[in-house]
Amino acid sequence: MHYVTETELRYQYRKSPFTEYKLPLADRLTPEAKQFLRDRQIVVVREEKVAMKEEVKPKSPVFESTLEQKVKWHNDACRLELFEAARLAHLLDYEMSEKLFTLGEGLKTVEVRPNTINPTEAKNEKEAFDIRMIHILSERGSLLLKLERVILCIDGALLECSTQSDVRWIEIKQMILNMMEQLLGVA
Repeated sequence: MHYVTETELRYQYRKSPFTEYKLPLADRLTPEAKQFLRDRQIVVVREEKVAMKEEVKPKSPVFESTLEQKVKWHNDACRLELFEAARLAHLLDYEMSEKLFTLGEGLKTVEVRPNTINPTEAKNEKEAFDIRMIHILSERGSLLLKLERVILCIDGALLECSTQSDVRWIEIKQMILNMMEQLLGVA
């Protein structure tokens, strides 16, 4: 950092009078230098601002949450939750673990098209279970909680994104609910 002094400014002003002083961004003015510029009504301009005026810098892209981005985010979030559920199910039920992993793999591709699903078709789904303390504290409790989280993730996707992928999410939700029935011994 360099401090510009009154002496430096006087020397430059004598050589060539100026009405605007370009101050490099890293430099500072001493109090006497500031007073010198004020007395002569010289405008101080930071060099960075001058450079921005001379060359038009491209604007940084504004983050817009498009439908495709939302669907991709929800797919990724649900996929990761399914993988974690598959990991938890591995020791309890290997077949269930494989199904969960396959469901997660199925969410890798994102296809966004406007929704053409009839809302009454989507209503034909099972209701979630009321998980109680006895279920949570059982050896299957962690997996049940994770599956419940997957369902919440899917419900969030269904609420926020209305696309053709709704059918896939609803199918996955039904499969998860069936697995929960199996774990709870309801089925």
